[in-house]
Amino acid sequence: MMLVRPKTRDPTLLLRALGYSCLGGMTASGTLGAVKFSSIDEEGFEDRAYRLFYNKGQNRTDGFAAIGAAVGFAAAAVLARQSGLGALGGAAVGTAVGVAAHVATQPAEE
Repeated sequence: MMLVRPKTRDPTLLLRALGYSCLGGMTASGTLGAVKFSSIDEEGFEDRAYRLFYNKGQNRTDGFAAIGAAVGFAAAAVLARQSGLGALGGAAVGTAVGVAAHVATQPAEE
């Protein structure tokens, strides 16, 4: 008879927890963004959007993050057979991996 129950590692629990974390982060960042931009005039808002649109590093980061999120979402949906929060958790993991890939493969500055 075993006195200690063997630990099982269930990836679905982790993906679901990451999905909840992702929802919380999106809610918080949306709220904080709305508060920040409510104090900026229209010219400042347009200037910020213009600078972000033409920033090559930001565009590269966004591209890597979007591709990573799509791959993570698909992997969680297909491989782990997750839907809803589990798939969202997979997208969160994919986003982090995508940004890490961006940082690791960043070209040298001239």
